[in-house]
Amino acid sequence: MILEVTVPHEQHLLTPSVNALRTGITNLPTFILGGMMAARKSTRQFNKDRKAFYNRCQAENAPCWLCGMPIDYSLAPGSGDDAITLDHEFPVSLRPDLQFDPAGFRPAHNLCNILRGNKDPEASLGTLTRKWI
Repeated sequence: MILEVTVPHEQHLLTPSVNALRTGITNLPTFILGGMMAARKSTRQFNKDRKAFYNRCQAENAPCWLCGMPIDYSLAPGSGDDAITLDHEFPVSLRPDLQFDPAGFRPAHNLCNILRGNKDPEASLGTLTRKWI
């Protein structure tokens, strides 16, 4: 499905993100400002920490911390709904000072992370008594 949108020239600075359009979720507060994410910074050290985090999660076969289901590690990070993405325990929009703290990194499905937005994660039901899957 191809989505064609005509946007007046004045509105070109606020457009829904590509992931939001691809998944059909356009009411999320994920906007690109002038082609860059607002309040997000990336450094070489952060990129190294993120890559090490992905490798550690894949080695441990870590599940999504939001839904508890397995993550498809055969997909490139962030490339599909079931692919891994780095989620922050405390949203960067609320706590930008913790963006680079590896202690706050959590593995999540790309879609779970998008749906969570900058809200607190839903409370879990507790620890499972046995592995069901």
